[in-house]
Parts: sequence; structure tokens; C-alpha cells
Amino acid sequence: MKKYILFLLVGGLLSSCVASRFLEDDIVIQHGTKVFNANYEKLMNSISSVLETEGYDIANVNMDKGTINTKQKMVGATGNGAGYAVGLYRQYTVKVTKISEDNYKVILQPRVFHGNLDISDRKVWVIEGEAGEIALWQSLFKKIKENL
Repeated sequence: MKKYILFLLVGGLLSSCVASRFLEDDIVIQHGTKVFNANYEKLMNSISSVLETEGYDIANVNMDKGTINTKQKMVGATGNGAGYAVGLYRQYTVKVTKISEDNYKVILQPRVFHGNLDISDRKVWVIEGEAGEIALWQSLFKKIKENL
């Protein structure tokens, strides 16, 4: 158990050395938004299916409003300074908006939590790189398109 806590603490320190940034709206608009030419129902089903395949349980889907919300998915843990691990979680809020006949704008808005605390508005995001938000968005959008 002590080795596990030490691993979590070291991992937390190492991850804090990565250049973390705020997830600004213009980044979400530029990279977390994509237009799909597809049937609305198929698109909504594709998005839900891809998120489930990625390990996100779907909390709710509102076909009338064009929203999909996932439950929080545990993606790691950090030490809290008192010898206990605190979970790190991600979730997505998806908004699908009709642009024209069979053209829909999809916005994938990620959120992060440290335990029960939403830290999405903090300087905790890695935007570039293999595991950065841009790469995650690209991967999700590619899978959504392939799934249509």
C-alpha cells in the first residue's frame, strides 16, 4: 500500500511538470467542434456508442435538445497529503446543433474532477501532444465518423 501511495505522489509531481493550461473557449471551438454530414439519429447514436466504447457510461441523452452527458470516468488518482488517494475523473458534455439539412455541429466539452471538485476551469489541461486534448478530440471525431 505504501508503494502505491508513493507511486501516486510521484505521478502527481511528474504530471505537474507538464505545461498545463486553461481550456479556453477558443480551443474548444477550434479543436473540440466538428461538423458532420449525417442523419441526426445516427449521429447521436454514433457519439453515444463511441463514448461508451471509450469507457464513458452515458448519464443521459436528450434527442430533442441534442445533448449527451456522460458519467464521470476515473482516469487516475493523486495523493492528498494525508496518505489517501483522491480520484481524478473525466466526463463529456456533448451538444449537437443543426446547421442545415443533414449537417450538424458537434461540440465535445470535456470536464475534469479531483474527487468531487470540478477543476475544469483551472490550469490543469494538457492541450498538445499524444495525450493532449487535441489528440483526444481528433481520435473521438475520427471514431464517430467511422461509426456512422
